Amino acid sequence: MKADSLIREGDEAMERGDWKTAIICFERAAMIESPSEELLSNLRECRNMASLVFSRSLSGKYADSFTVQIAEINELDKAGRKDLAIQRCTELLCVFQNNREYQQKLRWRRLSCVVGSGKYVKYIEEDFKSLWEALNYTNNTKAVNIFLSYISAISCEKAVPYLENILKIAADDRKLKELLESKISELKVLLKYSSSPRS
Repeated sequence: MKADSLIREGDEAMERGDWKTAIICFERAAMIESPSEELLSNLRECRNMASLVFSRSLSGKYADSFTVQIAEINELDKAGRKDLAIQRCTELLCVFQNNREYQQKLRWRRLSCVVGSGKYVKYIEEDFKSLWEALNYTNNTKAVNIFLSYISAISCEKAVPYLENILKIAADDRKLKELLESKISELKVLLKYSSSPRS
């Protein structure tokens, strides 16, 4: 079969959500002739969707398995569905509310997605309070540095009031205090610029 025919068959399979068939067609077409950027993009999307569908099926089958649930969140994040990943983390925080270890892992995961998406910034303060308390208790320097890197990566101006609340809580930590003050000033400049009338 020619590459063009395989690509058409793959496109049709993709339209009806038959990701496995689409993947097979696109892969075969790519081995026949040098693939275009569009073909590779479609192949990547199909692989992501197939992985998401499988993860969702596993999640439904093994609802009590934290390993399976967190794997679904990772797949959502990998596929660029950070909004859904954040929502899933929030749901699972309720499901596993009596497991401190799982709670911390979910908050780390949610915070990472929030920073990456620029949405749901209200969770920054909530997750900070829980994570910072645990970090201070364990004195885990590596984890503290990762947390500080998340704060540094925040670029959404709407996070300012939440960061200001965090600043009140973390005022005793010099390193964090300086980072928060710098980040808040930076975001306020962006906020002022974005809200000013354009000429």
